[in-house]
Amino acid sequence: FSFEHWQTAFDPLLSPGARNYWKSHDMGEFTDASLTLVADAIDTLPTDECEIFFAHIGAAATRVAPDATPWPNRTAHFVVNVHTRWREARDDHRCREWARKLHRDLEPHAMGSVYVNFMPEGDEHRVAEAYGPNYDRLTRIKQQVDPTNLFRSNQNIGPSVWARFGQERDAIMPRPHDIGGLEADDIHTSDHTAEPWEKRVRVMLQQLGRRD
Repeated sequence: FSFEHWQTAFDPLLSPGARNYWKSHDMGEFTDASLTLVADAIDTLPTDECEIFFAHIGAAATRVAPDATPWPNRTAHFVVNVHTRWREARDDHRCREWARKLHRDLEPHAMGSVYVNFMPEGDEHRVAEAYGPNYDRLTRIKQQVDPTNLFRSNQNIGPSVWARFGQERDAIMPRPHDIGGLEADDIHTSDHTAEPWEKRVRVMLQQLGRRD
């Protein structure tokens, strides 16, 4: 199974025309109680296209130091993604509430961390959870390279001077475009560590147009 094929593994979930909403938890283990919650949710799938996805994170991912990249959760764990997918606007509330309920039910059993690509719009308050102990460091970098928060789409990390206001800052500084709360973002990951990640973040933003 090649890396190229792995990068397209989620494509069927992202085809045009469907409405998507995701919720996600990192789980250190599964207990009888948490598995019962999952089984009960499977019995009440709101559409045939919905699913609960388990992914095991381990091996090479655990051999990287937590502060070597922005993503810190380098212990072996499971990602639990609640994928809700439907076709008709009349099902919006029912499908999203099914995902939210399972997410709430699993929260006491979860690690408290999350992978940022699996966070829907509306989960901005979880950005700090996604980056854990690296979050403050990222806000300081953002303050240096993008102090006006020009690049603020998707799940935003604000400059450090704004951090004390929390994610509410996005409510007073509109995004340059609406990414669509019901559409799942493209999923792609990269874990290259050839140079310090602070430098790579700066270079990336500079290439996007911030060269001051």
